[in-house]
Amino acid sequence: MLTQAHGPAVAAAFGLGGGRLSGPVGRGELGRVWRLETPSGRYAVKEPLVAPDDDELATFERTAGYQERAAVASGVVVPSVTRTPAGGSVAWVDGLPLRAYGWVEMGPVDRTTDPAAVGRAVAALHRVVVPVWGEVDAWVSVPLGEEAWAALAEQMSRAGAPYADALRAVLPEQTRVEALLGEVPAVQTCHLDLWADNVRRTSGGGVCVFDFDGAGPGDPSGELGMLLVDLGGGDRSRMRALWAAYRDAGGPGEVAGPEALTMAVAQLGHITA
Repeated sequence: MLTQAHGPAVAAAFGLGGGRLSGPVGRGELGRVWRLETPSGRYAVKEPLVAPDDDELATFERTAGYQERAAVASGVVVPSVTRTPAGGSVAWVDGLPLRAYGWVEMGPVDRTTDPAAVGRAVAALHRVVVPVWGEVDAWVSVPLGEEAWAALAEQMSRAGAPYADALRAVLPEQTRVEALLGEVPAVQTCHLDLWADNVRRTSGGGVCVFDFDGAGPGDPSGELGMLLVDLGGGDRSRMRALWAAYRDAGGPGEVAGPEALTMAVAQLGHITA
């Protein structure tokens, strides 16, 4: 695992000269984030908790390209991709595949972030059309389904989970909601993780969109639905403000029916499971 002592080696791997690591300053489900300070500035270094396979490493190159294009073409605050001297987006240090990004000062997760600012930022992001590669991942497109939920509830009951009865109580409504959903078309390359965790205020008062590592084929309408659920928070006025700003800024996504919530319901179901 990465330690603060790896600072000089990490900086050298990315061609940044000397460097000092501090942290970790953040952690997600799949990795830890460190702050790297060098003579040329600060960087966020991402360390995976599970070693990626060859397919995932190839995907990192594609997502890095998408992030770079989004940063330039959208006008949204998006951390820059720091590449190695050889031009790759991954540097190996003591057998660890690391990625580095320009440091952006931003606030904590905040679901009260100005919905209009978020709507404009995501509309600009969605106007950057990058062709898709591969198929839409089941994590963002296929809900668990009634059988899987029932099996999970039974497993939790056998394990004596304190929430087993509560889980069983919501399953009829959960499966009813899932029955309303539709397929997620591969319209264009999307961020696919546009929750409040990855859409935050910057120190300058703007909005930063980051963590493009899971980007891939998706539907802008579905990502808009995710934002309406998470940053809307059930507040109709917030949802209207986000939607109106997105529409007025030329966002291509639509919310014409329950199918726009497929990506939100699918992801939240998988996360819950």
